[in-house]
Amino acid sequence: FRNAWSSFTPDDMKKFREDKDALAKKRDEYRKDAENSVRLTFIIDELARVRGVKVSDQEVVQAIYFEAYRSGQDPKAHLEMYRNQGMLPAIKMSMIEEKLFSELFNKEKDEKKASKKEKAE
Repeated sequence: FRNAWSSFTPDDMKKFREDKDALAKKRDEYRKDAENSVRLTFIIDELARVRGVKVSDQEVVQAIYFEAYRSGQDPKAHLEMYRNQGMLPAIKMSMIEEKLFSELFNKEKDEKKASKKEKAE
């Protein structure tokens, strides 16, 4: 919630300073979102573990370097920025999520194609 405070408009900030109930309600919304996000992270992490989906530290570094090259930034400085901000675990989790969903959806497509092929025969 503290991180989101800076994204509120001045009118919202004024409203929250004056109306403690509105502030509590907004804080509860953020708490629920955070709890759901943590639950989802655990589910994705477990699915990835069960399905053997992994992302190495080297893959994370390569992705960050690629991002830096695309945006014309120094790759080492870009990596260091993410490291200093403590973002490397979040980036790795995002890459695991992407790999997992890609595998799940591609497998589903392959199974549908195989099923259609069997019916045609």
